[in-house]
Amino acid sequence: ESEQHKLDFMNSWQMYHAMGLLGEERAVSDISIGKRYRIATWTKYAAVIVLIFVTGYFSSLLWQSRQQQDELVQEISVPRGQRVNITLSDGTLVWLNSLTKISYNPSFSGDKRMVHLDGEAYFEVEHDNDKPFIVHTSKCDIEVLGTKFNVDAYADSEDFSTALIEGAVKVTDRNDPSNALLLSPDHEVHFANGTFFSSQIGDYDLFRWREGLICFRNVSFDQLMLRFEKSYGIRIIIENKKLSDHVFSGKFRIADGIDNALRVLQKDADYTFRRSEDD
Repeated sequence: ESEQHKLDFMNSWQMYHAMGLLGEERAVSDISIGKRYRIATWTKYAAVIVLIFVTGYFSSLLWQSRQQQDELVQEISVPRGQRVNITLSDGTLVWLNSLTKISYNPSFSGDKRMVHLDGEAYFEVEHDNDKPFIVHTSKCDIEVLGTKFNVDAYADSEDFSTALIEGAVKVTDRNDPSNALLLSPDHEVHFANGTFFSSQIGDYDLFRWREGLICFRNVSFDQLMLRFEKSYGIRIIIENKKLSDHVFSGKFRIADGIDNALRVLQKDADYTFRRSEDD
């Protein structure tokens, strides 16, 4: 896996064989049988010494490699308008929404499986009683053993929410660890100003973004355009302020494009739209 390790190995291996060949050449050219014996014996000792050196050297490299692996952090950033599905080393499935970042130690060394999340993700955590799974966000930490849940926690947003589909999770305020909430299945929690607000999940379609769908119910035009910005990877400027009074419900396939979505919404709201020449 490392070109430098490969080069070091080849250099040591060549040195080992060179010393052996050098000893044989001297043994043949020497006139004295006694000297030949001493040189041949020295060559054997040299070979043993080099072998011990090579073994110790690469044992050290292996130990350093394991140490580096334990300290290795992998980060995945999802571009605007894209979605990513990954499988972690423990078998946990993770779906990452647009503009989401996740970082973690691939080996999950230690007694906990920890990931750091900035954005929105859906987790199906592999069950492990001995090693809890913890999601760190800028506002709250979420601890689980094995479950399915959605997290919406963009660092640049005041909003934080977790919806539990299956299993159990514990949500903790990062600024006040004593402030925690145990969430039960089919419930979601929102966090604002140091307070948790828990309620039953009202619309499971909201979590179908991982299927490439934008689902919304009783959402204002402004909020819907923010969803479009994230999903389609564009910037939307609303010049008609009266549109803020409109509320929409429905769903769109992201693959159908932003133009199709805006044309459909025109049936309920009086507006026109155009693309900037700079795009």
